[in-house]
Amino acid sequence: GGGSGGVLRFWQSGKRAYAVGVCHPGWLARFGVLAGAAATYALGERARFLHLLVPRCEHVYQHAATTRTCVSVHTLVRAAACCVALYAVSVGARSKRLFADANTPVWPGTEARALITAWPYSRARHPMYVAFAFFVTGVAVAVDAWPLLAAAVPYGVLVPIVTVPREERYLHRRFGRAYADYCRRVPRYACEWW
Repeated sequence: GGGSGGVLRFWQSGKRAYAVGVCHPGWLARFGVLAGAAATYALGERARFLHLLVPRCEHVYQHAATTRTCVSVHTLVRAAACCVALYAVSVGARSKRLFADANTPVWPGTEARALITAWPYSRARHPMYVAFAFFVTGVAVAVDAWPLLAAAVPYGVLVPIVTVPREERYLHRRFGRAYADYCRRVPRYACEWW
């Protein structure tokens, strides 16, 4: 892995080869080196064409064919952060679609025409706010952008203290008993989303 700090783990079972981890700081290499190194390890000379895909990582392939090392914890954390960010995007997209289908505006302070209770609103009363917090955290960890995470702290403080209570007071007035029943069934911020 050189000075990049990333490492690869390879093992072989019969005619199959397996690989875990990344070994180069470049974004192209992060996704290309894993498949390329595994193929080189398994196929040897027959996988030379893969060097054309990520030419900067030829030394990684050669290293992979002879060395067995463990996966970097930092790499696993960044991969998990990417998954968290992508999941947050899917929750936000699903929420926005539900609002569009119900012909009700998404933005706070606008008149609500319908009470949305389908997933993810069946798990949390404010999933878009939670999803945004997870998205910012995931991106910050995935790309080592810690100032982004620090900039999100005011959001994490103001939304639960100012925005959410104001929205809930409005929804209680707008939907009455239906919203009160919904609040009894569904937590404000969910711990179990799936």
